[in-house]
Amino acid sequence: MIPINRQTEKLVVLNYPFEGGGKFISLVLALHPKFVHQDTVLASLKMKYDYDQLWSFRYSLECIEQNKPEVDKHFEFGCFRLAGFHNDHGQMEKDDELANNVFRTLCHNDTHYFPMVNQNKENAYYKYVNAKHLMYQNCDWILEGRTNSSKIRPEYKVDDDRNNTHDFDMESITSFTHFYDEIHKTLLWLGLDDVEEEYVDTLRKKWIETYRIGF
Repeated sequence: MIPINRQTEKLVVLNYPFEGGGKFISLVLALHPKFVHQDTVLASLKMKYDYDQLWSFRYSLECIEQNKPEVDKHFEFGCFRLAGFHNDHGQMEKDDELANNVFRTLCHNDTHYFPMVNQNKENAYYKYVNAKHLMYQNCDWILEGRTNSSKIRPEYKVDDDRNNTHDFDMESITSFTHFYDEIHKTLLWLGLDDVEEEYVDTLRKKWIETYRIGF
């Protein structure tokens, strides 16, 4: 088993509060051939075959369409599906023990970005010193709209201890023009070119239809 490369520059940490809708943005960014989904099989295939935007769009859309508000059914990709562990403090300290081969391969690759989630106020990925941190802003409208909003959420106030950061305005999701501009600026930050407007808007509209049952 190859060791984890914690010097990787391809890790993108998604920093947002619990139920803040952050994984949706990873589905949109994954339209790009050089940004993988949070799923071991899809990530492996994209790295091997460099699939195009249409291929990625189909899986991003399929993920969102599995959410069924009428029966309160929710589905999403995630850190455990991609890496074998998630941002819980206990698991992060055991990343070398828990990480699967796909995550280890991603840590050594120099072509494809891969996302992991951090919903803690502290930087759970502090050991990954070159990680890029996407910082989500204005998530309140999403939190208020969630059907699970009665749950007690942990306080979310991010410590200012991250480098390589970029802000993403989640309120932009309500407007295609604003949202596409936020996606454009994020891809530019990563050194990637733009993705198809039609795919972005289709995912945006579908997510708005189903986001209330998400987490």
